[in-house]
Amino acid sequence: MIRPVTLLLLLLTAAPAAAQEPLTDSATTPPAERYPFSAGERFSYQVKLGIFSVGRATMQVMGLDSIRGRETFQLRFTLNGRALFFTLDDTSTSWTGTETFHTYRFLQLTNEDGRRRTREYFVFPDSGYYRRAGRLDTTYVSVPDPLDDVAFFYWVRTLPLVVGQSYSWDR
Repeated sequence: MIRPVTLLLLLLTAAPAAAQEPLTDSATTPPAERYPFSAGERFSYQVKLGIFSVGRATMQVMGLDSIRGRETFQLRFTLNGRALFFTLDDTSTSWTGTETFHTYRFLQLTNEDGRRRTREYFVFPDSGYYRRAGRLDTTYVSVPDPLDDVAFFYWVRTLPLVVGQSYSWDR
C-alpha cells in the first residue's frame, strides 16, 4: 500500500520524470553514467495546501557508495511539514545498485508529532530475501526486482515516458 507521503512524492517528481531521456547504451557506458541523474543532483519543492505553505520536500542523489561490494547510488528524500496540529520530518535513504537498479539497503527516519520511528532493511536481491534491522536472525522473502520507496521514483525517471499516456507497474 502506498503511504500518503509516498503518493505526495510521486506527484512532486512527475514533472522532472517526464522530461528525462531514456538510458544510454549499456555496452559502452559505465553503470553509474547510464542514468539521467548523477551525484549532486537535487530537487527542492515547496508543499502547499491551497495558498498555505505546509512544508518542503527534497530529493537528491547523495553520491556513489558500495554495499557488499556492489556500486550503489545513495538516494535521499526528505519531507518536512507542519499543518494545524500535525508535524512531519521524514528522511528516507536508499542504496540502489548502479548495475541492476535493485535496492540493497533502505533507511527511513520518521518523526510524526514527536513519535520517532526508524525502519532499516538490508536487501539481498541475488538471493531473494531481506532482513530488517533489529531482526537480523530472521529473513523474509523478497520480490524478484526489489525497489524501495525512494528508488522507485528514480527508476521511473529511467523510462521513456510519454505525456498523456497511462502507466502501471507491479513492483
